Amino acid sequence: MPIADAQAVMGETMAAYLARVAWRFELPTVLTVNGEFYSRAEWETRALAANDQVEFISRPLGGGRGGSVGKSILSVVALVALTAAAGPAGPLGAALATSLGSFGGAVASAAIVGAGALAISHFLAPKAAGKTNSTDALHSFGLQGNAARPMQPIPVLNGRRKFAPDTPRRTTRTASATPSPTMETALTALHAYVRESAVHLLTNGWLRGPEGQVFGTAQKVRILGHLPAVVSGRGPSELPEYFADRARWRFVSFDEAVSNMHETYTIALAQFGAADPQARTRPNMILMAGWSEARGQPECWVVDSGNEAAGAQQIMNTCAPSSPELMGHLGVMGLTGGMASFDPLHDGLRIMRAQRDLRFPHPVSGEMQPAVGGFCQHTVVTADGITTRVVER
Repeated sequence: MPIADAQAVMGETMAAYLARVAWRFELPTVLTVNGEFYSRAEWETRALAANDQVEFISRPLGGGRGGSVGKSILSVVALVALTAAAGPAGPLGAALATSLGSFGGAVASAAIVGAGALAISHFLAPKAAGKTNSTDALHSFGLQGNAARPMQPIPVLNGRRKFAPDTPRRTTRTASATPSPTMETALTALHAYVRESAVHLLTNGWLRGPEGQVFGTAQKVRILGHLPAVVSGRGPSELPEYFADRARWRFVSFDEAVSNMHETYTIALAQFGAADPQARTRPNMILMAGWSEARGQPECWVVDSGNEAAGAQQIMNTCAPSSPELMGHLGVMGLTGGMASFDPLHDGLRIMRAQRDLRFPHPVSGEMQPAVGGFCQHTVVTADGITTRVVER
């Protein structure tokens, strides 16, 4: 829960800001800027920029309730009481032996004790590793776990103990000595057609390796429904993911995303380059299409690594990949004239079929390779929302 706020000055370091507003943190505190964590040692150099979202998050201390230890003791007491009452020597066990006989009473008594033990273990089980209440202490003797987690109590283990590791969970990103190659979409088919009431995108499904080998298929459109907008691109396949992830939580409208598109691209490119420096150098392009509330119209914008200094550029149509051979085919098909009668879905699908039958130069090796395959996905952005579907496989 926020407890205080203050205005910052652009270019001011975090340390200078804290000194000016006279804030002090007695509790363990972390700093996040635009969702990224900074240690206290970095506060002296981290300067604030326009539109930065800054948060200081403190971990409360406080006396833990010893929930895990208390429940463990209570469960032992309950099991002892249950065994004393329902066991062979207990009053309930004796009554069962009298009515059912020695063997029948022993079986019934064992069933009651077993069922009671299951109920006690369910209702009085300690919390799982790391899943503690917010009122637990920063350091907890009762915490069952073997690793410190952000904003969670740190286990205190004395002596030598043996325990099972935490339940495995899926990780979002992994690193290894031989990382798998970033998929390449520089040869991907990407069509965009802006019409009076909608933007139409056509994309294919092939995913390729850096050398052009086909690894599989996947959709290449990232939907930002709250803007509303969609993001796609050509080049390293993960770059649009970095861009879309940043735009998804930072902006509340398509117009705001457009105004900051070049900055978002630059930050996404830096983050992606840190994760995969080799893929960072490959040609790339980010495309964002959506509905502008300020201008009351559909729009399409691109940032291209080949012309990055120009920033975000608004376009009306694009059809990639292209070549003189493709243009000759389109002339024969009657698709090189005016766009007045052009149907984005019907005619765009005809163009993609022509691209599928041709070869195009790989952007790095220059080798002529097939560029289009897998499936064709049609995405439409209007003032009412976004629709997408696979129209041909």
